[in-house]
Amino acid sequence: MKTHALKFDYLRYNVIDIVTMIDNNPTTVDFVFTFYSPDADGHLQLAANARMIVGPNEVQYSELMDILKPYRSQALEVCGPVILSNNFISIADMKALIGFSNGQSNNITGFLVFVPDLLASNHVFYNVTAYTLVNNITTVAGTGTVTTDPSPPATMPS
Repeated sequence: MKTHALKFDYLRYNVIDIVTMIDNNPTTVDFVFTFYSPDADGHLQLAANARMIVGPNEVQYSELMDILKPYRSQALEVCGPVILSNNFISIADMKALIGFSNGQSNNITGFLVFVPDLLASNHVFYNVTAYTLVNNITTVAGTGTVTTDPSPPATMPS
C-alpha cells in the first residue's frame, strides 16, 4: 500500500491584505479559511474570506479571497487520518492580532504566520502569531498566539 503524506504549509498572511479585507467588508464577523492547493499533488495552503451577517439569519461571504503564501518552506506532514474542515478566526481576535483600532492597524508592515497542527480528533487547525517587520528585522508583535477553530458550523457564532 502506498503511503502518501499530506503536507500543510506554514503560511504567511500580510496585515495590509487583512486590512483590505476588513475595509471592503465592514460587517465582517469572522475570517474563514478554506484549504487550497495550486495543484493536486502540492502542499496545502489556505484561502481566506470574510464572513458577514447581512440580515437576520443570513450569512454572506466576501467576493474578495486571499490565498495565503507558504512561509519559509516549512510544512506539517500527516500520514494518518486527517479531517479537513474550514477554520475561522473571529473579527475581534483578528483585529487584536494585527493591532487594529480606529480603522487602521498599528502593524501595517507586519504579517501573520499560520502554523498547522492536529487536534486529538485529527482536525487540522493553525496557531497564528503576529510579526512585525521593521528595517528587515522580524519580531513577534504583541498579542500572543490565536488558535483557529476547525469545526464550523458547529462552533461558529451566528
